[in-house]
Amino acid sequence: SVSFELAVWEPSTHDQQGRTGHRDSLHSLRKMAYDGADLVVFCFAVDDRQSFVAVESRWLAEVQRACPVACRLLVGLKTDLRLGESTSDVSRREAIAMGTRLGLEYVECSAQENSGVGLVFDTIAQLLREKDKKRVLYRNARKRERQAEQGSNSQYRLCCFQCSSS
Repeated sequence: SVSFELAVWEPSTHDQQGRTGHRDSLHSLRKMAYDGADLVVFCFAVDDRQSFVAVESRWLAEVQRACPVACRLLVGLKTDLRLGESTSDVSRREAIAMGTRLGLEYVECSAQENSGVGLVFDTIAQLLREKDKKRVLYRNARKRERQAEQGSNSQYRLCCFQCSSS
């Protein structure tokens, strides 16, 4: 059994009293939360095209600068509110295309209908396990490299693992 620490940051533009500008006060706190993050989940509401567009136009660049080696996941929320072919709704096909273009795995869910929620958390766990495996492989390769440099344990072959940051 493996446990993970989960921190959730919502980039709200309103405070609890409905005043705008609250997002700016959270900006520095959000940047601190990126430090050491292993995974970032980009969430958007499928019934809010603006939130979908913001993933690429705003959040992706910020995350790439702040934590370039973190895994990333794209999640469509509120699928119960998708109204078929409405132009304001984000289709599953559009979201998959964006995920593919940006190198993000895509899943979607509806908390209202309890549909896909487990899949979101299962995907998060899978991505973190894969990242941990890569970390162990890299650590072992570096250890063998140091041993080879010191001339000991010459039975090891040097390997190089390159992990993509996209």
